[in-house]
Amino acid sequence: MTDSMVASILGMVTPGVKQALAARLGESLEGVQSGLGAATAATLSGLARKAAADGGFLGQVVGLLEGSAGQRVLASVHSIASSGSTDSTGDVINRFVPIVFGAQQGEVASAISQHAGLTAGSGLGLLKMAASLVLAYFAKMHSAGSLTVSSLGNVLQAEAPTLLSYLPASLLPGAPDVVTSISSRAPFATRRAPARTARWLVPLAIAGALLLAWLFIRSLQVTEEPRSAA
Repeated sequence: MTDSMVASILGMVTPGVKQALAARLGESLEGVQSGLGAATAATLSGLARKAAADGGFLGQVVGLLEGSAGQRVLASVHSIASSGSTDSTGDVINRFVPIVFGAQQGEVASAISQHAGLTAGSGLGLLKMAASLVLAYFAKMHSAGSLTVSSLGNVLQAEAPTLLSYLPASLLPGAPDVVTSISSRAPFATRRAPARTARWLVPLAIAGALLLAWLFIRSLQVTEEPRSAA
């Protein structure tokens, strides 16, 4: 079975990368691992959400990897973990994160920190590390000739259900849609149930009325028979 995109991206995080990142942020390995999973899923989820709202958005993402930019990010994963994003690689990452999260960048970083039990400042560091991993993975797709706007959109759409297991509750982008969907179906089911019940009650009521009428007529016949005999 093919790994999901998020699992493949997190598979790029070697023990050395994780240790370097934990040392730079001053956090535990467990917290970094949990936070990085949430940050990666949040990045992919943000991409999917923006792509659904803006048909030209994925073109901007693919454009960031043109030339040697993608390969530079791919080659710099360990150095980004140990010292942060710098130089031209840092420029790509610093352009990528805002176009994915916009004004919600700080809120997402804070939610990741709370989810993983990290200090407030570590969330943004993990978010930028996740961005570098996502871009590095896209660079690998680009090198293999499998990265196009269409293919990326299809993969992100297919990935959406998998992301739910990585995201903290406050970052579930699909939750409002799911809730809306369920809510829109639930009242419909509630409305239909009484209608079905009403359809069954009508023949029952008629049958009950006929039974009562028959019993009433029988009672009259029983009371009249002795009078006829007299």
